[in-house]
Amino acid sequence: MLLLIIVHIWPIVRVLQLSFVEYIVRNGEQRWTGFNNYERIFSDELFYLALRNTFVYTLLVVPLALLIALGLAYLIHPLGTKAQTFFKAAFYLPGVVSSVVLALVWAWLYSADFGLLNYLLSLVGIDPVLWLGDTRFALPAVALLTIASGLGVPLLLLLAAMGNIPDDYYEAAEIDGANRLRQFWSVTLPLLKPTVLYLLIVMTIGSFQVFDTVYLMTNGGPSYSTTTLVFLIYESAFRFFDFGLASAQAVVLFTLVVVLAIVQFRLLAGDVEY
Repeated sequence: MLLLIIVHIWPIVRVLQLSFVEYIVRNGEQRWTGFNNYERIFSDELFYLALRNTFVYTLLVVPLALLIALGLAYLIHPLGTKAQTFFKAAFYLPGVVSSVVLALVWAWLYSADFGLLNYLLSLVGIDPVLWLGDTRFALPAVALLTIASGLGVPLLLLLAAMGNIPDDYYEAAEIDGANRLRQFWSVTLPLLKPTVLYLLIVMTIGSFQVFDTVYLMTNGGPSYSTTTLVFLIYESAFRFFDFGLASAQAVVLFTLVVVLAIVQFRLLAGDVEY
């Protein structure tokens, strides 16, 4: 409990307290400003742009990653133990690699001058694309990195959940004339609801906290098209040293994540049994 208080609870309390003050870095002075930091947030156009980017990023990453992981689990589950182990390790491996390494590799893939993607496009006569330098492609490019490297955990959890479904259900469905696709839709998918709901909430929270790939690949650009809420908090705190504003932004982010998690659970839990 002491470790939990020191590492988690005290920083949360401290951020909440800082969100109501103006923190003077040079002497550590704190001037009470009330809700002034929150007023600055909701009158700042950049905050709404970062909020929009974060929502767009989440809508790109979470549904696509979840659908791809579900499809892969459907294909891998009927295989033997050795084949399953191979695919589990193969898809989980990118999640073990440092995010810095992944960002550098993908930055090379996206390079406008000598990147692999533009080389492949040149083979079919398409001009090079500024993947990370064009406001239309920068955010989807960052999202693609997250999707490609983040399939390991949802795949493992979905495969484990599929392995816990009794074979009797499939045998009964087969006797009733259901093919494999019908069995997946009527038997597998309903019984995966608790796992899918858990993954949906956890992945949404993770998407709202995206920072490292944005910082390493685009630094929030071009033209703030990849500036997310966490990157905005970083900029406020460690570029402009406005810790009061950054703390208020963190409180707003925390509130948004909690509300989204509750809404998702209320809307999607339904008749899920745990």
